Amino acid sequence: MKRIYLLVFGIFCSIILRTYFILNGSDIADIHSLHEMGELFLRGINPYLALNYNAYPPLAIYLEFATIKLSQFFNIPFYILIKLWPNLADILTGLVLCLFLIKKGVKPIVAYAWSLTFLLNPISIIISAAHGQIDSIPSFLVILAILFLTFNFTKFYILLSALLLGLAIAIKPNPLILLPFFLTFKKMDLKTMIIFLLLTVVPVAILFSPFIQGNFHYILGKSFGYSGSNDFGLPAILRGIYYQQTANYKLIFSREVLQASKVFFLTGLFLLVFIFKNCDKLVKACLAVYLLFLGFYFGISAQYLSWILPLAILERDKMIIPFSLSGLVSLLGFYLFFNPTILAVQFSNIQPYQNQFMLIYILGNLVFWAVTSWWLIKIISPNFKNLLIFNLH
Repeated sequence: MKRIYLLVFGIFCSIILRTYFILNGSDIADIHSLHEMGELFLRGINPYLALNYNAYPPLAIYLEFATIKLSQFFNIPFYILIKLWPNLADILTGLVLCLFLIKKGVKPIVAYAWSLTFLLNPISIIISAAHGQIDSIPSFLVILAILFLTFNFTKFYILLSALLLGLAIAIKPNPLILLPFFLTFKKMDLKTMIIFLLLTVVPVAILFSPFIQGNFHYILGKSFGYSGSNDFGLPAILRGIYYQQTANYKLIFSREVLQASKVFFLTGLFLLVFIFKNCDKLVKACLAVYLLFLGFYFGISAQYLSWILPLAILERDKMIIPFSLSGLVSLLGFYLFFNPTILAVQFSNIQPYQNQFMLIYILGNLVFWAVTSWWLIKIISPNFKNLLIFNLH
């Protein structure tokens, strides 16, 4: 029983660290964008039409709207309140991960240690508490959906899992690429697959409906056709090389290059579905597709690095250590070069666009990309047998 104090103390330390970054933030970068989306909705303006950047799915808009109302009611700055939601999701995720591992038969002390590896992970803390992005909320819903499917493969929990996955997609679209692995989990029959698909997609469609009337193709194309930022992974390495040669960090990738990266990713996704289809390795499959995305898609933002963490914890994969270290260096190089104030207002006196920070950014991304690629190879190589059997038939 005394060992649980380790978990409690770790959670306390995580909360202290997160609170520091939350209180020392400001209304800049993505926080400003979240604020602007909510403000437009509050004024009755469709953010999907008014903004020149990509607005998040509807549940994110409603969350931003509610946070603005709470900010006005309690007279607490928006940048503080909006960060409470992803950090709360992180704490809950840590507890669910602990429960998940114990249910799998892992010793409690080991489960506590792995849970704290997530709760005290620098990537998790920076993305949720400093950067203020909300990706941990859909990640929490995805982990819950996996938990229910893994331990309660009954009709009720299958449907509940589908709804949770749909809600996750209604906040951020990235869980959509996990949907094929949910549908092919444990030889789900065709009828159940159709119901699962409908329960995942229909809530998203209902939430989108008030926004897309009269602008159906434009808004859906803008929301789900967004190519992302070229801030991490392979494009970051190329951007760094370009900067060293030209002193210009604004490397523009052609439409053909971006399209090629999408085709490559979708082809890889298709292959992963056959590698992992009808098996009970849902966590490993989801981890593999996110690693594929981070390693080879030309549209990676800082917050995407956090997607990997809870899945890696469930697999108790020690590759999370080099991933977190290289990811941390990449993140620090990115923030310090482009906008140090994102980390904390105390860094506002650091001038951006300094060469030494670009060097950290390049080296960090080079190691990060190598780690991500090697990790993906390690995961899929034992499962190529499934793909070979499919080809033979």
